[in-house]
Parts: sequence; C-alpha cells; structure tokens
Amino acid sequence: DLAHAHVYTGIGKYSNTSSGGKYNSSAMAGIVPTCTFCPVGRYNVASGQASCTQCAPGTMSYADRSACGYCSAGTYVHNDESCEYCPPGTYAPTAQTGACLDCAAGF
Repeated sequence: DLAHAHVYTGIGKYSNTSSGGKYNSSAMAGIVPTCTFCPVGRYNVASGQASCTQCAPGTMSYADRSACGYCSAGTYVHNDESCEYCPPGTYAPTAQTGACLDCAAGF
C-alpha cells in the first residue's frame, strides 16, 4: 500500500523514506513519498533522514548534496552556491564566506 511505500534515492536527498541527500517534498508526504535534493548549503549522507544538515561556515554543498567542501585559496563561498574569485584589492588565504579580505594599503 502507498502508506508504506519505500523510495530508494541517491545520496544528497532526504525524507523519512528517501535515501541520503534528498527529502520528501510531496504535499502528501508519508502517503506518496517524493524525494528532492537538499537545499543549497545543506547535505545528507544517509538514508531515511527527515532533514538535511547545514554546511559549516566557509563551505558549500556539492552539486549532488552528498557533502560540503571548501573553496580553494583565492576564492570565497558566494551565497552558499559557488566559489568566486576574489576581486582586485582583496584576497582569501583560506576558505572565506561572503567576501574576500581587503588587502592592506599599498598592496
């Protein structure tokens, strides 16, 4: 019966019936399970989760929402969605969130 249906999906979704990394976004959750990718900035690595985990500051979720990772030096996490290069006059020696650091005067 549909109330006890199981949906097997990949990592990066969540639901009480979905596998890692997805979630049940159906208006009829529990009756007709539907798995959806975790929102940007969140991830899920296990099956049967009812929610996704927030990425740590300075990281962003991979496209498949299976984990979070750091941007490389010289870039920063923009809106939890992408790694962007620092604009002129700024730098990022390590992972940054939202913007790069301003260079000291004369650099």
